[in-house]
Amino acid sequence: MGWGVFLLALYMAMLSIAVILRRQWMERERLAYPVAQVGLAMVRGEDSKQLVNGFFKRYPMWIGCAIPMVYGSLKGLNRYEAAVPIPQISWNIALEGILEFTL
Repeated sequence: MGWGVFLLALYMAMLSIAVILRRQWMERERLAYPVAQVGLAMVRGEDSKQLVNGFFKRYPMWIGCAIPMVYGSLKGLNRYEAAVPIPQISWNIALEGILEFTL
């Protein structure tokens, strides 16, 4: 119960600070929120003659999308059929035979 009161007070303090600083950040400084930039790049239209904008034509975007999609698909297929392998994404590195790190 004590932690609940503390977390509620912390939430209210953070919300109050955000409300106080919002006008300065958004209207006067025009702060660009980095998390929102990806979404804005996805919906931004560049040319009326093109079917998709330039964000979806970039090779790194498709690589970054394909890696988790392929891994997630293999992981899901493995749950239904055990014969589908899951790639190993952790490696053990031994340093001079003394220490062993897992990545």
